[in-house]
Amino acid sequence: MGLFDLLEKETAVNEPEKEVKEEPKKEVKKKTKTSKSKPKAKDKEEKYLYPFSLYTSNQTIDISNYGFEEGKEYTGKEISDIMLQHRHWQFAGEMTYSMIKDENVLTVTEKQYKKG
Repeated sequence: MGLFDLLEKETAVNEPEKEVKEEPKKEVKKKTKTSKSKPKAKDKEEKYLYPFSLYTSNQTIDISNYGFEEGKEYTGKEISDIMLQHRHWQFAGEMTYSMIKDENVLTVTEKQYKKG
């Protein structure tokens, strides 16, 4: 038996035993978050009324014989699909559409991805 063993034994004899009482655990109620409905851009995708001119890549594209119907509204996705059918491959990526109402021109730009 070493010195430390004797000291541990002596302190164990001198100290009265402590009663360990377990406290009842409090019930923790989880707070439910009230989610505010955020407007989703995809739910209300803007529609564009044909006839319009289509301007992209610094040029106006003649879309008169691409199957657009006069008086019908098209979403950006629908326009992209029609343009892809006519081999305009620049419409394969994510596109941003904006209308110049004074000129009735729909401008189309590709989404720019920032690096770094």
